[in-house]
Amino acid sequence: MQEFTPQELMILVAGAFGALVGVIWFGRRWFNRQSSRLLEGESPEPAASPLERNKHPEVDVFRWRGSFLLFSAALVLLLMVGVFNFTTKPKELSDFSYLISIEEEIEVESPRSKVELPPP
Repeated sequence: MQEFTPQELMILVAGAFGALVGVIWFGRRWFNRQSSRLLEGESPEPAASPLERNKHPEVDVFRWRGSFLLFSAALVLLLMVGVFNFTTKPKELSDFSYLISIEEEIEVESPRSKVELPPP
């Protein structure tokens, strides 16, 4: 399993944030362009049938709902995988010089045997 270092996790979070900002920026740009085009006088084509759900389908903001929902679900899934694979490893001890400096001999006790009690 892939484990992420703190730097890789920060890059992942920054990339996800950048993707989110990019989608918001492009969405705002597209909606502003659509609204300015409609305000300039381009009349939208009327609905083909009075039974259609939207009277003006070209200004329907809910048609992007599925795309935004799938993008946000993928973004959250990517962040969750990154967070759950994030580990910090303890620093390994590489200084064994203290083992050489021990001058005393370590006493080893023999195991105690079972002592028999005298009869009562």
